[in-house]
Amino acid sequence: MSYLRRQLPVAFLIGATLASGAIAGVFNNRWGAPAALAAAAARFDSFPETVGSWQLEKAEPFQPVVAEILECAASTHRIYRHRETGKAIQVALHVGPPGPTSVHTPDVCLSSQDFEEIAAREKIQILSTSRGGGSLWKADYRARTLEGTAAHFIYGWSTGEGWVAARRPRFEFVGHRLLYKLQISSPYNELDDEKGEEVYRDFLENLLPELAARVLAPSPS
Repeated sequence: MSYLRRQLPVAFLIGATLASGAIAGVFNNRWGAPAALAAAAARFDSFPETVGSWQLEKAEPFQPVVAEILECAASTHRIYRHRETGKAIQVALHVGPPGPTSVHTPDVCLSSQDFEEIAAREKIQILSTSRGGGSLWKADYRARTLEGTAAHFIYGWSTGEGWVAARRPRFEFVGHRLLYKLQISSPYNELDDEKGEEVYRDFLENLLPELAARVLAPSPS
């Protein structure tokens, strides 16, 4: 390395290498999950069963192989159904170290599952941060099947204080000890959207304040 003087003591180089390894180990939870992650995981037990006019129909943690890849401290995959319309929405939320939690966005996952993007992602605002809301990404995909089922995918991240549609989440959340990722899929219905009655918006406006009050815990930096 040209910027290092040749006479730099070998001991200093060894010490710097060990220090950088220790820092990486802490942020990757190499030596066990920090107390903050354990506390955040415990709060998942308070996830609401009723969200406005939506009722929980099914709940289960991520599949073990998925949870291992994402290094989840806690996760939940849920299906809620509207009591009057019968429409269903899928919700996935997990918490873990920022590195693995910041990746695996829908464009990465769906491209390998025979889906095509039918509308480029756009940033949407759901409530204010003070009410547990924030900005999220929305993208629309359609299955390459005979039925051609289409859906909105809405996702974003939180350090425990509002949601962020981050452009470079892997870099934007460096320094935090935990990160949440929320993703929902909502049936795509052009008529609903044209009337300003997006199913996902009604659901999120009821869900996000509940998550802020019951589930999310601020990340220590």
